[in-house]
Amino acid sequence: MFRNGIEDEKYAEIIKDEKNPRQGNCEELVTVKTSLLVFDAMSSAAKSNDRRLMYIYTSIVKAATILVKTVDNMSKMETENPKYKEVFNNCF
Repeated sequence: MFRNGIEDEKYAEIIKDEKNPRQGNCEELVTVKTSLLVFDAMSSAAKSNDRRLMYIYTSIVKAATILVKTVDNMSKMETENPKYKEVFNNCF
């Protein structure tokens, strides 16, 4: 995926909140949007750059959401099987 990119349809599917919802204890794991007052005062070039960065921020937040869910699942598996403890501890 890093070498060849990802298809737009696949990316849109991953980004959907219903598909990969945020953990209940991660309320702050969201994309921060520019204030509307600030956005209105920005030049068109700055607005364009802001939109591009928002696309990147959304991808980072979604990746972090998936990673948090994975680590949470690993922590649950650690209690069931001690061999996962080493894998879980390597995440930190």
